[in-house]
Amino acid sequence: MEDSGSRSAASSQLKSRKVLGMGGEHGHRSKIVRLLGLDDYVTNFPPGFHLWRTISALLIMLAGFCCLLMPWFVFSVFDEYREEGSNYLAMRLYGATLTSMGLVDWMTPTSAYSLVQCSSLLRCFYFFFASLALIMSYFADEVSRRIVGAIAANIVFAALSFFYLHQLRVLNSPKRTSNTHLD
Repeated sequence: MEDSGSRSAASSQLKSRKVLGMGGEHGHRSKIVRLLGLDDYVTNFPPGFHLWRTISALLIMLAGFCCLLMPWFVFSVFDEYREEGSNYLAMRLYGATLTSMGLVDWMTPTSAYSLVQCSSLLRCFYFFFASLALIMSYFADEVSRRIVGAIAANIVFAALSFFYLHQLRVLNSPKRTSNTHLD
């Protein structure tokens, strides 16, 4: 015979696990999640989003590593435009910033809330757009294949980041129901 205390303890434990969303049937939503207003925690991603997220994080980290570890290389890419006494420390600080930004994007779980993913995409868009503006303003009167290539790449990268940002927002926007009734 079972003790009635052990049955009530088991029942209490099962109820606690259900409230926390750790037990019970599949698809059972945690009451805590619902109370916190996180009922729509499932994020829908557009096709190709994870691939673009990986590529953009790698591009930003690659640019950061180049600036951090080889500032002379970055200056030599546009050697004819380099001023004497270029500041390697500033380039290394910029590289450290880019590397950390890329690592944050890389380490963000793919299942994170859409708000986290949107902020990551927005940061990528701002980075590529700012790089485009800087290249266009600094090299406005010079035209070479490297500069045109850098401008084209930044336009494509900024456009892709903005496209996925828009798609992520559209797919995860709250569904609005119509309140109009025909009488």
